[in-house]
Amino acid sequence: MNKKLWRECATRYLLPHLPDGWGVKGKFLYLRPNDWIVCAVHPNRYPGANWFKVERLVQLLVRPADHANGPLYQTLIHRESGGVPALPDTSDTAGRVMTEVLESIRHEALPFFDRAGTVDGILDIFQRSSEESPLDTNYLELLCYLHAIRGDVAETIQMADRVLTSPLELEQGLSNPTLLRVRKVSQLVASNPEDARSLMRGWANETWEKISKK
Repeated sequence: MNKKLWRECATRYLLPHLPDGWGVKGKFLYLRPNDWIVCAVHPNRYPGANWFKVERLVQLLVRPADHANGPLYQTLIHRESGGVPALPDTSDTAGRVMTEVLESIRHEALPFFDRAGTVDGILDIFQRSSEESPLDTNYLELLCYLHAIRGDVAETIQMADRVLTSPLELEQGLSNPTLLRVRKVSQLVASNPEDARSLMRGWANETWEKISKK
């Protein structure tokens, strides 16, 4: 489903039946507002396929990115169609398939957004994942930023130190963008937590602008 058709269908069939606070931008049907996290769904389709799928996205925007990414990224299960809703030709013919998409959003996306769509909620999820994979700097970086957002100075520095001493990151040298970001946040938190939040808020705004234009 192309972006134009998706926006038409989302506005016509989904938005009126979702709770307050939802909007459409680019390819995203998203829950707003949030300075730090985007909770959204968007369509995905293989070129030439006569079906499509809908992805559920929860993304911490603080880590700079130019595309939607994980780790909390998952395809919704569409029960009636067996997972592959038929691609509509126009918004006028999309009623049945969008009803199915709406039910998938209600059953799978909304409960997860309630859990993961806050700083404390997503921190808990990443903390559990990090405990299962303690050497994964992906989670350590995200935890560093989340603690900085909360103003947890000691925890921010602790997570930053684990990233900055990771062999996997150090292999890439001092120009590694992850190391540069984490070091900057750690230094700012130690001196002025609000300056750290201001820096990260700028990163989050830039990320949202980039991924919502794709």
